[in-house]
Amino acid sequence: MTENKNKTARAGNRFSTLRTFRTALSSATLPAILLTLAASLLPAQANADLVAHYKLDDGSGTVAVDSAGGDQDANQNQGTVTWTATGLIGGALDLDGFSSLQAEDALSPADDTAFTMSAWANPNTDGGYKGNYAGRNHPGNWGLNIESGHGDFRFATGTSHGVDSPDNSIVAAGGWYHMAITWEGDGVNKTGIAYLNGVPIGLAPGQILAVYLPPTDFYNIGDDPCCGGREFNGQIDDIAVWNEALTEEQIMTIYEGGLAGIDAPTSLNPNVIPEPSTLTLAALGLLALLGFTRRRRK
Repeated sequence: MTENKNKTARAGNRFSTLRTFRTALSSATLPAILLTLAASLLPAQANADLVAHYKLDDGSGTVAVDSAGGDQDANQNQGTVTWTATGLIGGALDLDGFSSLQAEDALSPADDTAFTMSAWANPNTDGGYKGNYAGRNHPGNWGLNIESGHGDFRFATGTSHGVDSPDNSIVAAGGWYHMAITWEGDGVNKTGIAYLNGVPIGLAPGQILAVYLPPTDFYNIGDDPCCGGREFNGQIDDIAVWNEALTEEQIMTIYEGGLAGIDAPTSLNPNVIPEPSTLTLAALGLLALLGFTRRRRK
């Protein structure tokens, strides 16, 4: 393939350089052009500030992998953790009320002024106080728990304060429930919101912390290690943590996505496909070019 001299064409108020070729583009070159053009038409995927994600699809073993790519893999802490292949979104953690996992804090007090914690839970039993994803030991008591038929959404206050969902809003044999909390603070002002099944159910009290302080211990999956006997009996799925406070609309998107079998990060950032007409026109144009160059070869 040889190239003619460059030609300059005016397009509006801009100039662009065109190149013409004496011979046809090869059959190997055209598919590459098509792929490049198609990729350029895809909009960039939004950057979610995801800092931990436990899909809980591991299926066996004693470790729940953090698929967000951090160093927060959750390791078996007590008992023997078990798994099920039939969670809400793929597999899930299947706990017996005597076992749990622990993970390092994914949030950093040095640079985080907001977070969101999200998880799905399917309890087998009612009664008592049970931890789903909880950090304990003062001053950083944060997390998602279930207490005798309702959600207990924990915010740090120097000790801690729970925002409760209505009575009998989370019951055994009631299926899967989505729980989430968002928090943001600037050192003076602060806001905490608790969500159940995509809907805000309460605001944290004014005495919650205005800066993020971590628990002095680990974050626990399937336990609240405050007082003993708080291990969860049931299934837990798709735990995710962001270092931003997601909006009410985003929390609802996560809830609806989970019901459709889509994990939280994917629900927020789906792969967007261009309008079919755009790709169709591009493909037709390149196919026409291919046909033209083949005729030139004859």
